[in-house]
Amino acid sequence: MLGESIRTAFATVGDAIKDPKVQKEARQAAASFFDALGTTFSELGDDISRRRQRGETPAIRPRTRPIDRTPPNTRSDHVRQRATVPGARSALP
Repeated sequence: MLGESIRTAFATVGDAIKDPKVQKEARQAAASFFDALGTTFSELGDDISRRRQRGETPAIRPRTRPIDRTPPNTRSDHVRQRATVPGARSALP
């Protein structure tokens, strides 16, 4: 039953891919995506160039604590550390 559903799904996708209208829309969507991506990186490059010409340096925030490279399963406080990740929900007090 599951195998038949998978075969049907792939057959439907295969038929859609062969449809010239779907191919045209996919090409248009890809072209729009890559145009937007190119514009974004072009603007980013221009912004970086302007900032460098003005002598600005990138704002790099220092780490608030050193990186602990000890594997988590060997740390005694690994559960507490996971619970204190900003935005993470925890059942710990």
